Amino acid sequence: MAGLDQLKTHFTGLIKGLSWQILELASKLDAQNKIMEDQKTVLDAQDKTIMELKNSLNDLEQYTRNSNVRINGHALSAKTDKTDGKQVLKDVYETLLVPILNLAVDAGEIDNVPPMETLLEYGHVLITEKADLPSSIIIRFYSRYYRSMVFRYKLAFLNPAKCRSLSSTMDNPELNLLTSQPSVISMTYINEDLTQATYIKLKDMIKERDDVKRAWTLNGKIRYITNEDNDVKLLKNVF
Repeated sequence: MAGLDQLKTHFTGLIKGLSWQILELASKLDAQNKIMEDQKTVLDAQDKTIMELKNSLNDLEQYTRNSNVRINGHALSAKTDKTDGKQVLKDVYETLLVPILNLAVDAGEIDNVPPMETLLEYGHVLITEKADLPSSIIIRFYSRYYRSMVFRYKLAFLNPAKCRSLSSTMDNPELNLLTSQPSVISMTYINEDLTQATYIKLKDMIKERDDVKRAWTLNGKIRYITNEDNDVKLLKNVF
């Protein structure tokens, strides 16, 4: 019996020792989990800060482009030197901007079409690998008001039929619609000069989101209408 009591005492001691070890390991594991949770909280906060910075930088870049327009599909005259910014400006001014702004004159929104030198700051042709298509052209206005007049009356010049269709369904004529049809004659688009991030997000909303009925940009900000209602919503962040 004495031997059994000794053996029992021995095993009881071992069990107590193992129990303390288990409790100690559990405590260490809890402490390690707490450290990992704290680190995850820090990482999540850092990710949020990074996203906020990326959105702020994109907003800042977009703001610097808000005096620009991007023209796609416009074939410059054969006499126009694409490497000469002044010749590019003259071509676009005479063939596109003057006719469009004359519509604003006719509507009484502006008194006259300003001379090219006071209307446009600069222009350049973007390099493209698609030799069969006209290169995109970036034009910068001195005045955002005249730029807004171009957006207001562009469809009336490029595609009157599409303009009438849109005006019957939407209240704001100053829209940058990727889904708008170009002129059947010139195949010219005049859109806002969007950052890459904003353009990709806008394209994604138009083509990938089934709940979005229509999306566009106004002054570089994405606005959209869902299938649920006709309320115009503002997308605050592209990231």
